[in-house]
Amino acid sequence: MSVYTHTALGAAVGIAAGNPVAAFFLGAATHVVSDAVSHYDSERVWLEVVLAATAGVLLSWISGWRTVVLFGILGAALPDVDNLLISLKVLPKRSKVFPSHGGYLRHGVELGVRNAAVQIAVLGVLTLWVCVAPELL
Repeated sequence: MSVYTHTALGAAVGIAAGNPVAAFFLGAATHVVSDAVSHYDSERVWLEVVLAATAGVLLSWISGWRTVVLFGILGAALPDVDNLLISLKVLPKRSKVFPSHGGYLRHGVELGVRNAAVQIAVLGVLTLWVCVAPELL
């Protein structure tokens, strides 16, 4: 998945988790699960970083800067640091350590740029969840 989708999933599970430690680990778990789904990853690393940072700040702000949201986002987005460092040629390609990046767990098939619209829709739904979930839980 694109990093902004991981970010939104992390925020959503953070709200549901209720505590920062659980939010972090559940965020990381969503990264594994969402990587297994066929998706689109942009080749423009700068765009991924900008969209993920924007989503993270927006979701954190919407939630009132709740610690569980921040930790969920960190857990979900942090695994993509290896991809970032490899794309910037700071690390060699063999340095992928996260299970769904290094080939230890299934990674979804590349679907192409049209799937970005699906991921943006998911981002929208999860943003709505972050808005209303605190009142529901």
